[in-house]
Amino acid sequence: MNTATMIFLLCAIDAILTTAGLSLHLIEEGNPLMHYLIELNVGLFFVVKLGLPMILLLVIHLVNKSWIYHLMNVTVVLYVFINIYHLAWFLPYLL
Repeated sequence: MNTATMIFLLCAIDAILTTAGLSLHLIEEGNPLMHYLIELNVGLFFVVKLGLPMILLLVIHLVNKSWIYHLMNVTVVLYVFINIYHLAWFLPYLL
């Protein structure tokens, strides 16, 4: 699986876990833009949440700089930790 696909999948998991955590009243959205979008329309939240990385990934391929690919790897690592953190919200309900 390439880095771009991993970023998209991890972003999708983040969006799903965020909306689940919000609907179960386990969390509050900390990002003001995402908070506004969720309050406005959950579908719009998903479009923006998944659309922004997709646009970025399309633009990145137009610029062939090695440091960008290193940043993409860092992004994958950060999303992994974010998703682990999100999963920790659900542990009390799973045990």
